[in-house]
Amino acid sequence: MSSDKPAADGWAVRAARAAEVARQAQTIDEFTDEHPVRGDRVRHFSFGLCDVLSAERGSLKICPIRGGKVRGIHLESLRIRTPIEHANKRTFGLEPE
Repeated sequence: MSSDKPAADGWAVRAARAAEVARQAQTIDEFTDEHPVRGDRVRHFSFGLCDVLSAERGSLKICPIRGGKVRGIHLESLRIRTPIEHANKRTFGLEPE
């Protein structure tokens, strides 16, 4: 007999978690004065999802999570969205002003 419930570690559970994170990201339209720190993630409007390698005096060094060049960005010309929590990491949205 088949069960209507997926296995606790099955693909359906992971897909549901990913969908919930996407829903959270779409519903958070608030901006914050808080800045990302080393260990956080940012979703940059051009570079996509990136790890924050360092944060100093209004600038960040970021690297795309799927590999790529380390880039330096300045936060003064960006709007920072309120972070969401996913996989024990805060993820901030970054948009141009």
